[in-house]
Amino acid sequence: MEEKQETSDARHLTSDQREDILGDLKGSTAGPPVSIVAAASDKEAVGYESEIASVLQDMGCKVEIENVKANTPSEAIPTGVEMTIKEETVRPIHANRIMCAFRRAGVAVVTRINPRRRKNDTLYITVGANDPPP
Repeated sequence: MEEKQETSDARHLTSDQREDILGDLKGSTAGPPVSIVAAASDKEAVGYESEIASVLQDMGCKVEIENVKANTPSEAIPTGVEMTIKEETVRPIHANRIMCAFRRAGVAVVTRINPRRRKNDTLYITVGANDPPP
């Protein structure tokens, strides 16, 4: 019974959400780089990360998955899904389109600018632990 509870709390993109996201992104620039990270020890987050990556790859994005085995306190993965870019002055056009498409499909996404990221043309997505509603 406990295993069933864990499964029901797992995040998933519904087929409607996938279709909505892909529909919103149809005609977008193909191949923009996206880097996705999750804690390798969090199976639920890794599963959700895989679904997000699949949608982006279907859109034509070049997706790189870099899961971490352990986090230092300064690199703690936040709860939920976060999309970041490197800096305010260089905003890859696909970043806003992707973020808006996910939000319109009902996927909760937090955004921020992180100047310590490696590349200006990349959208960085972090999939943290699920924070089920109380």
